Amino acid sequence: MPQNTFSPRYLVREVRRFLYHFYRSYKDYLLFFAGIFIGVLVVALLGRGFYELLSDLRAERLGAFDDSITLWVLSWKTPALDWYLSSITHLGDRYAYIMLSVILGLYLYIRKGNLIFTLQAVAVLVVAGVLSFWLKDLIGRPRPEAAHQLGIHTLSFPSGHSMSSIAFYGFLIHLTWRIYKSRLKKIVFTIILVILIISIGVSRIYLQVHYPSDVLSGFAAGGICLVFFIILFSALRFRQRWKGEDRQPDTATAEENRPSTDRKELS
Repeated sequence: MPQNTFSPRYLVREVRRFLYHFYRSYKDYLLFFAGIFIGVLVVALLGRGFYELLSDLRAERLGAFDDSITLWVLSWKTPALDWYLSSITHLGDRYAYIMLSVILGLYLYIRKGNLIFTLQAVAVLVVAGVLSFWLKDLIGRPRPEAAHQLGIHTLSFPSGHSMSSIAFYGFLIHLTWRIYKSRLKKIVFTIILVILIISIGVSRIYLQVHYPSDVLSGFAAGGICLVFFIILFSALRFRQRWKGEDRQPDTATAEENRPSTDRKELS
């Protein structure tokens, strides 16, 4: 019996077949432009958050918010938390980033046979750092009084530690999902890095060297920098792949060129 071309079942099957082949043919394009759209949306939301904080700062509406959050954070005080946050805050210092960049470069070059990702991470960090200094000078908010007692006389808004931590460690999260195949590794490293980013931000409030709004604005500005560079590097990679080249392969590993028996550690 000939197939009824007007039957609902036949039409549904043909539509599914069309969508399947359309997705298989244009999957890379669909994922790329969907990612660009989401990235632009995130940048817009973070930009809006930064603008609102800056507007409230200039209108002197942040005092009660900053005081209440600071008092709440200080209510957590314990000797163990003093040690933890006093130590973890140094992972947002320039010296820590220099050391970590060298370690990252050596690891990716020796273990993965690739330096592109290290250069990208350093580029994100440097731009975020320069941008934080520029924003501090442009906005000109003084530090909390406790910071001056500690001999810290740089400006306050946004927090440079918060901005650089979300830019650098956030980019490491992005690299984790690029270079590892193991879902467990991706999840574990992501959780560790997210806890690290939040801890660095909280430490600036806990040590009373920044206002909470400084930390939030630093996360917003650093997040914008992070997402911008992820979009930029993704666009460059998409262009390379479209031309038949790919200098940023997903796993970017030297092990990929070895026999499969030598690649046990890759996943």
